[in-house]
Amino acid sequence: MTRDSLYKLLQILGIVVARDDGEWLTISCPLAYKFHLYRSDEHPSCGISYDNTNSKRSVVNCFACGSRDLLSVLTILFYDKKIDYDILRFYIEHEQGKADARELNYVDIYEESDDTSQAIPVYPQILECLLPAYKSVEVKRYFKQRRINLNLTYNVYTWKGGVVFPIRDVDNKIYKLHYRSRSKDKKNRFFFLEPRHFGLSGKWGAKHLWYNIENIDWTKPVFLVEGEFDVLRLITLGIHNVIACCGGISKEQIQYLQSFSPICLYLGFDSDLTGKKYTSKIIEHFRDLSTLYRLSWGVVGVKDAGDLKSRQDLDKVLKNSKIIP
Repeated sequence: MTRDSLYKLLQILGIVVARDDGEWLTISCPLAYKFHLYRSDEHPSCGISYDNTNSKRSVVNCFACGSRDLLSVLTILFYDKKIDYDILRFYIEHEQGKADARELNYVDIYEESDDTSQAIPVYPQILECLLPAYKSVEVKRYFKQRRINLNLTYNVYTWKGGVVFPIRDVDNKIYKLHYRSRSKDKKNRFFFLEPRHFGLSGKWGAKHLWYNIENIDWTKPVFLVEGEFDVLRLITLGIHNVIACCGGISKEQIQYLQSFSPICLYLGFDSDLTGKKYTSKIIEHFRDLSTLYRLSWGVVGVKDAGDLKSRQDLDKVLKNSKIIP
């Protein structure tokens, strides 16, 4: 982004430039509210680059919370409802050379989208139709069989004998309900609940389906696994910075994860063909963004994190993790 365009963007954002050295502007970090320890940046610690030839993409480098490209910063602000889409249009027009940003749709920022429907939060009254899992003797027994801390039943629900996992965004709003049957019958074992399951019309949407993403510390390594029970088992064993893809990885999930610029990812998908496919997809999109490690559950004779028998087994898997070049 050129100097003039960047100054105009910062003016729109209400950000004051503290210093201009000819290639970088010093500003207060626009993401301090989210990533800084004291949620502020009174003494500007952030730099943002510009290039008057417009041949290089602008980079935002904060000494407190790391480096990101400008689009990642704007995407985080947009998802957190700190800015509106007009600012993203401005970015597209000035950074990517689009002639008329007003003609662009939201999906154009992300090239292709798996679900262009508007994300509608789950109706609060629906949760009242679900029994909290901690009140179900059967679910608590099931958690105990899977060696999962029973305190974690306070974060899930039960419906028709199965377990319902709320899928939240980083603001802790529930956008999806993922149902998992306790039956071994593969048919209809996993699916997302919709209003029709409760006799209502409409459709819930979600553009980023990562279970447990609301609890992630992005300054620390993040573990990626497939299912919610993989997350709960790792939390039980002491690994809390873990998210699950809920049985699929879409372009939107990847782009949403990229917006946080994770410093380090441990890839702990299942050891089957599907898990290998997910691993390859993450490597493809994050090789140049994050330090990547591959976890092999086969080292201790299990297929995924949910089957880990002990903390000692987890430590053995971590010790044998391989960095992905």
